[in-house]
Amino acid sequence: MAKNNMVNNFKNSLFGWETSDLITYREVHALFGGCINTHPDVLEFLINKGEDIHFFHYKSKGNLLGALFLNNKKEIGVDVWRKYPISFDEIILPLSKQAKFFIPNRCKRLSPVNANSVRNISFGIFSKKNVCLAKEQFSKKNVKNRRNEFNKFVREGGRVLSVDDVSTQELVNIYISLFNKRFAGEVKCYSENNLLDIITSLRHMTFGNILFVHDTPCAFDLIFKSHCNEWIYFDVPNGGVDPSYSHLSVGSILMSLNIDSAKQISEKYNKKMFFSLGVDDERWEYKFRWAERVSLGRVLTL
Repeated sequence: MAKNNMVNNFKNSLFGWETSDLITYREVHALFGGCINTHPDVLEFLINKGEDIHFFHYKSKGNLLGALFLNNKKEIGVDVWRKYPISFDEIILPLSKQAKFFIPNRCKRLSPVNANSVRNISFGIFSKKNVCLAKEQFSKKNVKNRRNEFNKFVREGGRVLSVDDVSTQELVNIYISLFNKRFAGEVKCYSENNLLDIITSLRHMTFGNILFVHDTPCAFDLIFKSHCNEWIYFDVPNGGVDPSYSHLSVGSILMSLNIDSAKQISEKYNKKMFFSLGVDDERWEYKFRWAERVSLGRVLTL
């Protein structure tokens, strides 16, 4: 491990990247932003849980212009989605848009937000990954359908609570229950301890709504949000829906309400909204009712 770190440190130093730490990374992130996967609070949580993360920063004339980090596979980004609900679908690094960087480390899912800052990025034949980002506008027909669905939901005893109005333990219980009802054992849910740990640590980043019919929860997507100077990034890992309420379109209603809430917050702060529904996969065509396909870049390394 030490030998690998020395090799990476030397390779990065050739292109102006200096070994760094979480404190400096947090400073750079405050300047240039990122996504959930690259948020310093997420990284701090994972470091405290034993994840092996190595930081680098880039300076010019004494000014911090960018930062990145490597996981235990020596790739950019944290690949922990099997253990914690932190997606590994899109990577936004804190990089100045007024600077150009050569990144000597592997990454197959770099956001187009970083496209003009990275010299060795390809969106062509070398990159085949896409992410689904919520549309900025929806058709009048779509809006009318969602309104009719919501009105029917309310008539049947439906109500909406913000995640801010529910305790952390309740969020965990609701998530596990609805996740297991949705996937019926085909997809393994996160452990109660891991969910409790991460939601407790990142409670300030949780966002969204929970749907109930009377007092019974029926739909919940665990969403994390990340603020920066120019945008707010919202990320939706797998959520949970009770299929017995499918006649009320609770999954559709929940997605509509969460996107609307995200838009309202973004407009309030006069910031761009990134609302990620995760990877583009033919198994999940429903995403394109809400989202558009965005191509991700691949870093070409030596």
